[in-house]
Amino acid sequence: IATRSDCKDSIQILNCHSENWEVFNTFQLNTLDLLSIQWSPDNSSIIIQESCLRHLCLIYSPFGDLIGKYSAYNEALGIRMIKFNKLGTFLSIGNFDQSIRILNTLTWQENYILKHDHPKTLLSSSSSSSSS
Repeated sequence: IATRSDCKDSIQILNCHSENWEVFNTFQLNTLDLLSIQWSPDNSSIIIQESCLRHLCLIYSPFGDLIGKYSAYNEALGIRMIKFNKLGTFLSIGNFDQSIRILNTLTWQENYILKHDHPKTLLSSSSSSSSS
């Protein structure tokens, strides 16, 4: 559960295997404005996405240890979305700079950058069609 108190973001992890859903751990995050949280497929890490105004992805253990941090650039709109592959070996980060950055989840380092560039000029449909 993500919470915010006194302008500070925190996460509370609950143990749902007990009858009363007991608190397992609570810890404060190093964020300015948390946007989303996501568990890794193997439950070994929690991915924190900062507000779209800042390009920052933080990786925490369920015990509250910061185990990774990724920021590709500053002074521009940040992350659109974050998604793991099915095995949890890679983390895809879609960005407002029209790129997808792929992180290796063993090292939390960037492995690939896929860029999508728009053409500088568009062809009109009348110039691309031919008459019979």
